[in-house]
Amino acid sequence: MPSEILALLLTGSLQASTPNSFVPPPELSKAFNAAAAPIANVEGCVDRRPSLGLENQIEAREVRYNAAKDLVEQSWGVEVRAAPTIERRGFFCQPNRLAALLKQADSFLDQLERRVARETSIFGGGVWLGPIRFCQATIEKAEIGQDPLTGQPILSIALTSDGSASLEALTRRAPFARLAFRVGGDVVASPVISTQIRGGRFYISGPERSILEHGLTLISGSC
Repeated sequence: MPSEILALLLTGSLQASTPNSFVPPPELSKAFNAAAAPIANVEGCVDRRPSLGLENQIEAREVRYNAAKDLVEQSWGVEVRAAPTIERRGFFCQPNRLAALLKQADSFLDQLERRVARETSIFGGGVWLGPIRFCQATIEKAEIGQDPLTGQPILSIALTSDGSASLEALTRRAPFARLAFRVGGDVVASPVISTQIRGGRFYISGPERSILEHGLTLISGSC
């Protein structure tokens, strides 16, 4: 897939505070802390005793954890910071304890993945950039065009004043964040926000034209 681009077309001076919808549910933070604890504890032991040969097992669990972390960060434009509880090294660096911790990590990761799936299901329809939904009530104009430099198809969007204020608030809070661009529930691009977007005019490129056209159809519908 070509590089996803979120480009600023017009600047303005709208100001807005960050709405509560930009904050992920607190239950997610608890789920991340719970899953991170056994992983961090086993990692601490493995770092001291590499002969245990648990690197691959830890890596597999880290992949699952980071996938959930990336999805939440891209959905709400926030950084997930876990604060795991670390046990005393001498206590848990025993084979039986390590096995129990790995089993615990699997259980907590299962719970985390279910929680993330449940909480991100709110983005299951329509067109979204992070936690902002684009629809008839927030769109002033939207059309398919072509990037004159790359020739790629683009979806150009001009937001209403309310939509513009929300986008400005989000991009002010999350500089250089990667946000999920969803069409019909699928993440089709993850553009990096390189600057605060003022004025509510931007375009997205990267997805195939048919996907952008589907997005245009959904944007024209009611919220």
